[in-house]
Amino acid sequence: MMVTANMTMEEFIAAGGDPDDPFTPSRFLRGGGAGAVHPGLTADSTDEELRAAAERYAAGGYEKPNAVLARLQDARWELQDHADPNPGLPTPKLIVTPWSEDVDLMEMLDDLEAAYPGANGSALAGVLRDLRWHLREAVAARTAAAVQPVADSLADMVHADTDDDAIALMVACAEAGSGGPIPGLVRELRVRREMKRIKTEEFGEADRVSVAESRGAPRITNFGEGAVGFVQPGACGCRCEPA
Repeated sequence: MMVTANMTMEEFIAAGGDPDDPFTPSRFLRGGGAGAVHPGLTADSTDEELRAAAERYAAGGYEKPNAVLARLQDARWELQDHADPNPGLPTPKLIVTPWSEDVDLMEMLDDLEAAYPGANGSALAGVLRDLRWHLREAVAARTAAAVQPVADSLADMVHADTDDDAIALMVACAEAGSGGPIPGLVRELRVRREMKRIKTEEFGEADRVSVAESRGAPRITNFGEGAVGFVQPGACGCRCEPA
């Protein structure tokens, strides 16, 4: 919602404004500003005044000072009723995804600097990269959540001497059972193999595995054992053993 300098209370409410929100500009607050974070907020309020108000409000344990300050600065911006300095230029399109390349971010930065001369390019570049990183963290967390149960079901089949071919077979079985790729599973199984290697080196535990051949189809067996290892039913929906 855009608050303008000449907006009336009725227009403010009609536009979705809340007279009881403590972050609302004081002239729109119900009761003439009682309870406002900064009752004296105006278009000319200084950063020092806003910062002091934010510290006072945050002292009550409601929000962090920086979050309060950002909202107060937004409210002041709306009161200042700035005009677009370049109304003839198209609005820059910002589309940031976890897979955006640096060159994509730099193109967005160029568009922003062209539309708003004087903008701090370094700060904007940092904001775009931070946004991409937060999105990537979300994707990574979701991937990890999907991988862990499958990796856990295969844990007993991964040993210190398990080779990449054996891991590839496990992953193929798991993906066949799940009906599609499982990003990150290969990496997770390799990590677990490395952990078992370290454990074997430290404690001298025998932990080896090989890929054996049977009737033309590979199966996974432990040295000295004749048992066939397989994914537990329900874990990935298939068994790593010959048909």
